[in-house]
Amino acid sequence: MVSEGVEIEKKYDVGASAEVPSLTDVPGVARVGEPRTATLDAVYFDTGRHTLASRRMTLRRRTGGADAGWHLKLPPEAAPEAPATDPDSAPQQRRELHEPLGQPDVVPDRLMAHLRAYLRGDTVAPVVRLETERTTHPLYGEDGTHLADLLDDRVSAA
Repeated sequence: MVSEGVEIEKKYDVGASAEVPSLTDVPGVARVGEPRTATLDAVYFDTGRHTLASRRMTLRRRTGGADAGWHLKLPPEAAPEAPATDPDSAPQQRRELHEPLGQPDVVPDRLMAHLRAYLRGDTVAPVVRLETERTTHPLYGEDGTHLADLLDDRVSAA
């Protein structure tokens, strides 16, 4: 069964020696949960012409972590973005569809159904592999509500 959600993320690139600051200094954060570390292995798929990337679409199969499986990220449909003075500083918002792991090189039909119109007969194949050591820091409000997660990733690519 495919699951769907809207992902809102903001990414920062820092040096390898950077450390996570005190997160309880963030307004609204009363408590930081116990950090959890997971090893993720993700293979990204696209056409030889990078058809998906050129349309801000991402197709990957990831093992490890709480959301292992196939992931298809799509630009939000007709969602107006607020103008920003620096486009790189605005949070990215995309629809995300999930399917179970299945076979390593067989994209699930339910995800392919969203891509066929863009692929126009082209096939997708692995284009990059990322290995990530991810430490998740859950952030909680005064009433115990889970507000967000800060993810600290150490990534290597092939």
